[in-house]
Amino acid sequence: MKKQKYKTAFLVLAICGATSILAHGEILLDGGSSVSGSLIGGHPTADLRGGYALTDGGSAVSLGIGETFNMAFTFQAVAVGATSVGDKIGYGGTGWDATKSLKLGFGDGVQALALQFDLLDFNPKLYLGGDSAASDETNFKYESGSGSITSAGLLNADKLKFAGDTATFNLSVDHTAAQTFDMTLTWGAFTTNFVYTSLAANDMLSVSEFYVVMNNLDADLGYEVTVIPTLYPLYADADQLYSNTNTYDLTQETYTFSELWSTPVQTDITFLPEFYNSPIATRGDDTFVLFVDPDHRMKIAHLTNGVFKGETFIDNTLYQPDEFYANHDADPSNDVSAPDYHRFKFEDSHHSIALGIDEDGYLHMVGDMHNYPRYEGSMDHLPLRYFDKNIMYWRSDNPLDISSFSFKGDQAGECPTGSGFTYLFFFNDLYGKLHITSRAMQTLNNGTRCATYSSYNADAGLWSTIGGAPDPSDPASIPCTFYDDGYEHNEDGSSAGKYSKLRPHGVFDRQNNMHLLTPLLRDPTLNPLGLGNGFHFTDCLVYAQSKDAGATFTSVGGREFTLPATVNLTDNRAELVYGAVGDYLSPNGQLAVDYMNRPYTSTQRKETPTTPSENVLLGWDGSSWVNYGNITTEGGDFRLVNDPAGVMSYISDGANVLYRFWNPTNIREVTTPWAIRVIDYEYQKKTGHIMGLAKVDGELTVVKMEINNRPGMVLIDPPAATITNHPPEITAQATLNGQILSVSATDADSDPLTFTWSTFYGPGDIILSQNGTTASSNTTLSVSEEGTYEIKVAVSDGISTRFSTFTAYLTPAATDAPQIVTPAVASPDTLTLVETTTLTVSATNAAAGGNATYTWLKSSGPGSVSFSINGTTASSTTVASFDATGSYELQVIVSNSAGTASSSCTVDVNDLPPVPANGYLAIDFSSQAFETFVNDNEFFDRTGTVEVVESGAGVRFIGDLWKAFPIDYQMTSNTVIEFDFSCPNEGELHAIAMTDTPSWDFTGSSYDLIKLHGTDSGLYIMDRDGEYTGGTNRYSIAIGQLLALNTEQKNYLDFVNADNSGEITPDAQSTFANVIIYEPNGDKDGDGQSNLAEIRLGTDPEDPASMFGINGGTVLPDLEKIRISWPSQAGVRYRIQQSPDLVAWSLARDWTVAQTPPDDQFEFDLTPSNAFFKVEAEIQ
Repeated sequence: MKKQKYKTAFLVLAICGATSILAHGEILLDGGSSVSGSLIGGHPTADLRGGYALTDGGSAVSLGIGETFNMAFTFQAVAVGATSVGDKIGYGGTGWDATKSLKLGFGDGVQALALQFDLLDFNPKLYLGGDSAASDETNFKYESGSGSITSAGLLNADKLKFAGDTATFNLSVDHTAAQTFDMTLTWGAFTTNFVYTSLAANDMLSVSEFYVVMNNLDADLGYEVTVIPTLYPLYADADQLYSNTNTYDLTQETYTFSELWSTPVQTDITFLPEFYNSPIATRGDDTFVLFVDPDHRMKIAHLTNGVFKGETFIDNTLYQPDEFYANHDADPSNDVSAPDYHRFKFEDSHHSIALGIDEDGYLHMVGDMHNYPRYEGSMDHLPLRYFDKNIMYWRSDNPLDISSFSFKGDQAGECPTGSGFTYLFFFNDLYGKLHITSRAMQTLNNGTRCATYSSYNADAGLWSTIGGAPDPSDPASIPCTFYDDGYEHNEDGSSAGKYSKLRPHGVFDRQNNMHLLTPLLRDPTLNPLGLGNGFHFTDCLVYAQSKDAGATFTSVGGREFTLPATVNLTDNRAELVYGAVGDYLSPNGQLAVDYMNRPYTSTQRKETPTTPSENVLLGWDGSSWVNYGNITTEGGDFRLVNDPAGVMSYISDGANVLYRFWNPTNIREVTTPWAIRVIDYEYQKKTGHIMGLAKVDGELTVVKMEINNRPGMVLIDPPAATITNHPPEITAQATLNGQILSVSATDADSDPLTFTWSTFYGPGDIILSQNGTTASSNTTLSVSEEGTYEIKVAVSDGISTRFSTFTAYLTPAATDAPQIVTPAVASPDTLTLVETTTLTVSATNAAAGGNATYTWLKSSGPGSVSFSINGTTASSTTVASFDATGSYELQVIVSNSAGTASSSCTVDVNDLPPVPANGYLAIDFSSQAFETFVNDNEFFDRTGTVEVVESGAGVRFIGDLWKAFPIDYQMTSNTVIEFDFSCPNEGELHAIAMTDTPSWDFTGSSYDLIKLHGTDSGLYIMDRDGEYTGGTNRYSIAIGQLLALNTEQKNYLDFVNADNSGEITPDAQSTFANVIIYEPNGDKDGDGQSNLAEIRLGTDPEDPASMFGINGGTVLPDLEKIRISWPSQAGVRYRIQQSPDLVAWSLARDWTVAQTPPDDQFEFDLTPSNAFFKVEAEIQ
């Protein structure tokens, strides 16, 4: 912890979800990540007690019978108050005993499970038990229990003996039966178990309280409890299924192979990703692939759920010839003669690429460097922008986004520390924290090589090296993690001057412990006879692990040592995993971990004239490294990977095969359609499946091997973060139009956005008309010097920022030349063919060469454009008209004798809106022309009667009937059908439909039926059964919006009255009446009122004389009133107004539902005299 201003002894508790069952939500104490308490001064024999709500995802942690509660936590004693680091802690400095102890409780507000820590004479012990009457922290105690772990064999820091010590605990509680809790606690490397039987009246079915009690406190003491966030998603029950007594049955697995996406790449095989790199990475649903295209340019592709979303260049700057190193290296043979892009060196595989994603979703990319961009010969192809930089390294400007990148290879701290990088590999811990490893230089003077591991602080945006300088007395010594002692030698024993070739690797296990492995050259004088000079090899594998995020390192058995580590020293002697004398090993390092978090590695014993190539598997069995022998004699390189359940795969580089094992004594060989060259480690971490890159038909291809039938594995995703602010969304990337810089963005929270432009690369300064404001989304740009510029805009809502980038070759504007002040704009920018648009632009106009003229022209578009005024000083505003539909780009050139400026805008010209269809059809069933519409009369449309009712306006069906009635109607997407429906005797199905042909073969098609009532359930385009409650209901259905074929001729109206219940005489009955089909906006009779309005107001849509209006007025002199009347419909609202002159209207009666349909009336006073009245109806 950070230093405190005041000194008191604190115990810090950090809690995380245990590894066997992850939390469904986020564990919180009192709704937050930390709580604390303290008792300072004047407290002999006092108690310190704290009680807090313990929640998981906002609720109590479930602990029903058969369920498990897991919690991993650490205690740290912190020196504050009168206590200093190294002081003894406990009761009065003499240790705690049974009555003077630290107790932790996990309860439900009625009882609690208990942990008691006694530190008597500083020989720490802990006990497991419970308290059957613990309602809160004030009466929580250790009531009964057993089991203990003493300090024997514990590491010093684990003993909790002194202020500053940290101890690690893992608690697991299985609720095995009523009132019975099987408690297991691990302290450091030791474990104890106790089955606690509760005496409480009620069983404890959840955990909702957390208690801290320190008895008989005689010294300043406090505590802080800090919750560790939920881990990266893992398989929830892997620890339970695959314990020491169970076996993962590989024979149950089946495999599904698929190819997701392919792209052409540079044809040289070295430009396929190298096996030791990581050019493919997945976060959530998004996968990113980094590759080199056939033109030697680095690109990145984005896939979502395996579907290609887009690709872009990492560096899309068109550099001028003078901006390349080759034109400055005094060697004219490699000079660049024309503008060109950054293209990859194709000398060798050192230039391969790697990709990583940090915990916030930002993409990190490295590649194109043989050692580093300072090495003569490797810089010939580089733009000067990258000359003499630390590393070729880019980072995305926005999370999970490939639209904008920044070069970070020369930013101190913002790029990995070190120099001379090759063989780079990104990997993540379980929280998503990003790490990188590579071969690098030990000293700045281009000396021997080493392995460097660095971790990325996403909050600060900075990298830090894990380890230190090999020679702290040498100012040129560079921090690293592992190193060896010299150069490779030739066959004759002379130094070859070749750096040792090593490819380090890193991985994190299910408890987020860090495992690091590096091949080293312990004896550089080795060179097997006959292999030739410059043959690269190593002769040992070294290992280190850390359980505290890289603060300290040990061997897998617990021996502590310092970094940087090597082979032959003492204090910083790394753990030697493998290194038989005389072995010549591949420089490839690979690591994986099994279900018990034990490390495994594999090394390839090089083929010599007398020995074949072997691929040896090595693993930690709990007490020592075991050589499990040769996996295969196939040559080539390899990867060793594991899924979250600890099932490992050995994947050969050059063969269509991989080897899977859970237990190294039982290896299954799996044939694959391709040789998988690299692996998406993050995808396997999330899903357990294997995705990677392969060469398929000469193209780089994303391939996937889905692993099926893995028993009992359930993936638990972390809880979704609560969104408190939506970042801006850039909807149109930064562009330069003439002299106008523009970008478009929106904000889901409607926060005001500011736009700040800056130069990221270029020879001079940029001058903006406005910047850092809301209005600067469009700003005028000028530059001080001619050259290539990369300009970024930061779009901010005050909390989050998103970036967009553009590059261009820019020249300073002539002093007197026009400059665009406000870019060209069309209003409106979308119109119909008969409409016009007004074009405007603003520019500096009174230059020395005279007033500028404005010339408008069509840059692109399908037809001709006419401008009302053009080519004059007054045509900064003009009106444009068009003779064809389509999209047009219009440009204005502003010119005077000193120069020109230009700006463009876009106009979309559409067809005239279509005249709405006028269809209206009232169905008359008098013809009784019904026919069947099913092809199976044995079970459907068997028997029954059809009766025409209501003088042809309705039809009644009795029995088991499926009937079609001929109609003639051209449907549109707006078509509506209305009808009355009643069903006095329910059958299996009562439905209606509109079709072109009356034929249905019952093959599963929904046949576009709309269900109204009935006991059957099936495939319907609409189910309105729940609306029918008896009697006669009126239905209005927008059928044109339901049918896929909604613009075709419909020839039949289909009715279903199905009764297939097995009765001798089917008796289902339904009636359809007053059926109309119409276009709501149409006007069938041409009277100016729509079909919908006439239907709602009770007039006839087919009779132009039938219109809504006032029937007449009657003077009632005795009452001094005037009465008006009008046709009304039930449920329709009407409003009445009056006026003396048809200009000024006053409200006589506000909206009121029809009172006496079919006719309503209203009476006005004779005075004041109003000659005009109007009635308005509300149409819905």
